[in-house]
Amino acid sequence: EEILANQICEWLDKPVSESESKGLFAHEGDQFDEDFDIHFYRNKTCSLEIYEKVIGMDRKKLATDRNAQLLISKAMQQIPGWHRCSRQGRFGSYGKQMVIYEKIVSQNNDDDDEL
Repeated sequence: EEILANQICEWLDKPVSESESKGLFAHEGDQFDEDFDIHFYRNKTCSLEIYEKVIGMDRKKLATDRNAQLLISKAMQQIPGWHRCSRQGRFGSYGKQMVIYEKIVSQNNDDDDEL
């Protein structure tokens, strides 16, 4: 699970298109451009997306692959800055998902540094 956590972390840290950063799927013409000044990163994902994009398995098989479900869950617990949402929700073309992970947004208060 540590190896999978590293693979997931690397995947989560890769820049994506603006649509993908919001948990939506890129459509034709909405590709990540390395030369563009603004980079977008995922702030949300689901077990099914990880199963398909990181592990490389057919998404239809996750429902019956209990071992993969547990492995993904344990791996995501090891990744700092991400947490499992307490609610279910829709996630792009994956539809309603029981397990959704969100990036924890730190709220730095820069006002304390000002005099």
